[in-house]
Amino acid sequence: MNPRYITPILTFLIFLLAGPIVASIPARSIKDLTELIKQNPLGASAYFDRGQIYLEEGDHDGAIKDFTKVIALKPDFSEAYLKRGQAYTEKRDYKKAVVDFTKLVELKPDDAHAYALRGRAYFKKASFYRAVFDLTDAIALKPDYTDAYAWRGQAYQLRGSKGDEDSALVDFNKALELEPNRAEAYVGRGRFYLFMGEHDKAIADLTQGIQLKPDDFSTLLAYQYRALAYAFKGDMKSAAADRAKEAEALQKMLKNARKNKD
Repeated sequence: MNPRYITPILTFLIFLLAGPIVASIPARSIKDLTELIKQNPLGASAYFDRGQIYLEEGDHDGAIKDFTKVIALKPDFSEAYLKRGQAYTEKRDYKKAVVDFTKLVELKPDDAHAYALRGRAYFKKASFYRAVFDLTDAIALKPDYTDAYAWRGQAYQLRGSKGDEDSALVDFNKALELEPNRAEAYVGRGRFYLFMGEHDKAIADLTQGIQLKPDDFSTLLAYQYRALAYAFKGDMKSAAADRAKEAEALQKMLKNARKNKD
């Protein structure tokens, strides 16, 4: 079996479940900010601060409502588009996230993070060509942008055009040069070695990825790819053990997802 075609749905599901990093919440409480809004309903800062708290607490609808109010009051406030785009990303409404990040790019055309966020949103809506273009722009603006290299490497691998696997390897190597403990870069590079038939290298990188982030969503892929590497080496016992760990990790992931939804 050609490992290039292994469970692409599971692979993409794992990436979809990985959400963006949210900034630290303001010191004031929702109750305090709601009172400020009652006193001054045209004050954008209270809506923005309350929206950040909603976003941190997982109330994405509440966050979107507040950031939308901020944008109505201050249409050129770039941070409101950034935060609302993050909220849409958390809701997996990637089309609306792309719209907000596009506005962010318009307002901050020299901001590498704006391009990276839009590139990640394109990635999650399976627009891999556009993801590569945006992440390339982010890297051009910030050549030491570790996230952009790691994400573009993933986009190259799922895009699957001629030469993309080699380009992905270059990106994963660069990400690890900049951040030696970048787990998903090890997983991506391990996948590359698996495809190339370098099973020992694949196992080493995938093991490193698992050790660095044992509870990360990318661990599912690492177990899956490492099981294949063991199988190709004829070590069926280790392969079976990894498939069992993959199933266990998937059940844990789904359980946590249901818990967070409730």
